[in-house]
Amino acid sequence: MSKKQTVKVPEDYASLPQERLVTIVSGLLETLRALQTENEELKRAAKRQASPFSKGKKKGKHKKPGRKPGQGPFTNRKPPAPEEVTDRVTVETPSSCPRCGGSDCTFTWEDAWATELPEPCPKVTHFRRPVGSCGNCDLRWRARHPDLADDQFGATSHRLGPRLRSAAHFLHYRLGLPVRKVPAVLAELHGVKVTQSALTQDALRTARAGPVRERFEKIKKDIAHAPVVHVDPTGWRKGGKPAALNVFATPSTHEKPGQTLYQVTDHHGADEIIDVLGKSFAGVLTSDRGPEFDAKKLEEWRKQKCITHIKRNIGKVLESKSGTARRFGVQLRSLLDEARQLRRVHDAGKARGYKKKVADLEDRITHHLRPRPFVDPDNQRLLNGIGFQNDNGHLLRFLHDFNLSPDNHLAEQQIRPAVIARKVSHCSKNDAGAESHAVHASVYQTENRAEQHAKEKPSLVGRMVEYFRPRPRRDREGATKIRPPPIPQPT
Repeated sequence: MSKKQTVKVPEDYASLPQERLVTIVSGLLETLRALQTENEELKRAAKRQASPFSKGKKKGKHKKPGRKPGQGPFTNRKPPAPEEVTDRVTVETPSSCPRCGGSDCTFTWEDAWATELPEPCPKVTHFRRPVGSCGNCDLRWRARHPDLADDQFGATSHRLGPRLRSAAHFLHYRLGLPVRKVPAVLAELHGVKVTQSALTQDALRTARAGPVRERFEKIKKDIAHAPVVHVDPTGWRKGGKPAALNVFATPSTHEKPGQTLYQVTDHHGADEIIDVLGKSFAGVLTSDRGPEFDAKKLEEWRKQKCITHIKRNIGKVLESKSGTARRFGVQLRSLLDEARQLRRVHDAGKARGYKKKVADLEDRITHHLRPRPFVDPDNQRLLNGIGFQNDNGHLLRFLHDFNLSPDNHLAEQQIRPAVIARKVSHCSKNDAGAESHAVHASVYQTENRAEQHAKEKPSLVGRMVEYFRPRPRRDREGATKIRPPPIPQPT
């Protein structure tokens, strides 16, 4: 809420002329409207209701449901390939006409298909492997199999397979289904009985070490060396206490898909950004105007501020302004719209004299953001903040570097799965759970983007199976050493 100007009413207002009274009443009405707006905002913020995420404003005209023109071909469901058909049924031909009962009927054949879920029947494999010892060196060994872990025996001889674990974590970390509902889905659709604690323990174990953790570290390393990184923070909770979830995303190109990394920390600041990108980050950081992105530790970094966020800041100030106080914000917003339109025309290949137009636009924006005093404190704050970004080259960098985007839409899009998961769960109970969520969500989201980028789109669960397969030790080929029993000590 902007700072309100107080109207002083003299004690002898009854003897004032009419023009003076009209001025005083006008000021009081403006202050009253500002107080009423602030009161409504405070009521909405304090009220806990069924849908606390509503912005309180409805759109005048909603879009029609369904796919819009230009978003893909409008076709019916295609028939399956012959190798995809599992059952064939030939409908019995009637011996007489269904209407008159006559026998003089001719007919042709038509095809129809129905795709249905299979009956829930889990696949259970029984392994029998030899366990022996060497008569020469007394080595005790256990034979190996690629689908068996070295320590899978005894009380842990019956374990969940990699596809089942991949599907369970896909439901939770990719689709946002609460962990307590995952066992019910697996039991109902696939007939597999599994407990919530088993899935949680497996997630914690694979997040600490193994292929999933290695993939996470590789994503983190690749993002630190990326030319462009989009960053956006949001709220999170660990053990009921406030925390922060940060998303780091790189844009997709024709050569390779982008990657996404999640980070859950106690705080959100420059140190957390450096922890992922490193002190010597050489790319461009795209973000909003949060104070942590302008810290001294990041002052040497190249940045691109989100134009959409800046326009939103301008619009919030203009809501409470009237008359000449609106001139600065309206003109600045118009200049930013012109910059975005100039970039769109260039991307469409229709920009002539692009460099000259960019130079002219930069001169006008720089002149509009020149240092000068304003009577209105909100306009002064806008000028100081946005002018600082323009002076450092963080406002219109996207007009020169065409790998950059003028907004931070990518980070906001990649953070949506975490926001949805936050709505239907209690976030994380402890640090281990927060780390597990960051690791698995990063790997699943990155693999999902790779699946969308590939021409041949395999199943995401199938892509993740290799990350959950057991990996044998490298001490011996074909067998696992078994530690000999301890030698009893004399009493």
